[in-house]
Amino acid sequence: MVELNELSIVLIVLMVIIIIAILILGQRKKKKYQESAAKAKQQAQELRAQSKATPSKDAARFEDGRILPSKNPFGRLTEQNDMPTNDEPYIANLDEKNFNPNQHELAFENEPHIGDFASTDSQKVASEAVTESAPLVAEPQITIENPETITPQATTVNTEVALELNAEQQAQQLSQERQRQAMDKIMNSDRVEAKTFALIVMGKELIELTEIHQFMMANNLVRTNAGFYEFQDNRGNMIFQAVNMLNPGTFPSNPSLKEKTPGIMFVLDLPTPHSTAPGAMHNFITVAKKLANRTEAQVFNEEQHLVGEHYYHSLRDSALGYESTKVMP
Repeated sequence: MVELNELSIVLIVLMVIIIIAILILGQRKKKKYQESAAKAKQQAQELRAQSKATPSKDAARFEDGRILPSKNPFGRLTEQNDMPTNDEPYIANLDEKNFNPNQHELAFENEPHIGDFASTDSQKVASEAVTESAPLVAEPQITIENPETITPQATTVNTEVALELNAEQQAQQLSQERQRQAMDKIMNSDRVEAKTFALIVMGKELIELTEIHQFMMANNLVRTNAGFYEFQDNRGNMIFQAVNMLNPGTFPSNPSLKEKTPGIMFVLDLPTPHSTAPGAMHNFITVAKKLANRTEAQVFNEEQHLVGEHYYHSLRDSALGYESTKVMP
């Protein structure tokens, strides 16, 4: 009994020692953590104050009323690229006296838009047909300096000239009428074929179907009985359709968190009888871009090429063609 009591006393003493050691170690760690946090905070304040006081060596400078670009405007470079070479001197080191006094700044005017010079094949054919059928005749101008010096012979000549001018005007009016008829004939025969447009939203990683379902509901895309999402007008008519990239292309009515897909394809058929072509194309592009931004994905065309704003502009221009021309049945 006495030995048992001594053993219990020894165990109690060891437990007390262990508890005290744990407390001491905890206090030391806490103290070190506080010291490191205070030191990091102080260093951050010093760096912030230093950055406010002295500008970066890569920043642009303003001297003598001129803005001098930095030597490294795009961030840090390697030591080899950071050193200026003799072949390509830095612009800030050039002396203005070495410049040619006859050299002036280039005046950059507004560059013309490419679309301003673009012409369709029908317009080229129309211009060629008009030029070949009836060329325009320039109207001659006659000026009379002094009416009092006109003789009867001159009056007769003027009368003949006036008759010739009337005949030329009539011929010009007739040629203009022929031009208009030729233009109408060509424009009436101009037709465009029905076409299917596609935009594919592909994620860098698999996209959850629950997130896609929420997006479709928020952007007025309705799931049909066939399992596809459709963008519809107020009367329930389909404008364009969303298809799953996984076979068979449908979406579940109640997707679970485990269900994912690599991407979504939006399909638009033009012309559509339920909306204007430019309006349908605008909604088509907007929904695809919104889904790509929400899911951090990228947009591709039907040829699986990455697209951008330039491609969207070309799609909008294509939609405008369905408003001014007939559609081939």
